Amino acid sequence: MESIQITKKESEKPELKSKEVCEYYYSYVLGYPNMQESAKLLNNLINSETGEKNVNFVLKIPFSDPGAETDAEKYLCEEALKNGFEVKKMFDELKNIDFSKKNKTVLYTYYNIAYVKGLDNFIKTIKEMGFTHIHIPDIPYKESEELLNICEKYGLKPILAISPNLDESKIKIINDKIKSLDGMLLLNLTTGNMMDIFNTEIMASHMENISNICDCETIVNCMFESELVDKSHEYFEGTLVSDNLALLLKEYILDEKIELKIMDYLLKK
Repeated sequence: MESIQITKKESEKPELKSKEVCEYYYSYVLGYPNMQESAKLLNNLINSETGEKNVNFVLKIPFSDPGAETDAEKYLCEEALKNGFEVKKMFDELKNIDFSKKNKTVLYTYYNIAYVKGLDNFIKTIKEMGFTHIHIPDIPYKESEELLNICEKYGLKPILAISPNLDESKIKIINDKIKSLDGMLLLNLTTGNMMDIFNTEIMASHMENISNICDCETIVNCMFESELVDKSHEYFEGTLVSDNLALLLKEYILDEKIELKIMDYLLKK
């Protein structure tokens, strides 16, 4: 297997535009290679020191037909499901992890999983486990009323996605609602390999336009390491970088020092 190449920038991040803290969010596919090993590794990462770095995790429940993931993450999802991933096993294995050691821990799942488990019970359970936020990428705002009401009931903070091509008036409505619930917006610049057809200048323009509309806490989904990570910090509070951690897991999961490799990467960001 070809070794991954991770570029680490030595320069300091640009000065934030009225942002006091800029945070990184790394997506972590649960259940790879199996739920027991996944929980063990995650527990060690949660308890590891990250110095002054603001590192948060977006924990993804594997889905049989993921629509917004990169190729590496799709591979992890497929392998986790092949190796017997079940939501009940996930809850059992994660119940003893103290997620409060991180500033924010997001559970990411598609709607049908939460629906089958019973949305009220699902939200209540993950709140009791210590998750701070939930993101369901395939639920549009106009169908999110029940989700938002249950999140408010249990004090779990919702994250809703917006895109640059969404009507400005709709973005403002979503911004105001999510801000009232102390939640976050997730700006999806694009998904998967479509990133290749855009350039940094266009993406930066999108980010600037959205930042002028929204005053809710916002993170940007840059999918993988690029100049967009630095650019996003000029306008928003955080960046979701999903692909490189997935590649590390895929490449080094059998390495007994994988935790050190991951933490070394996170600390040197």
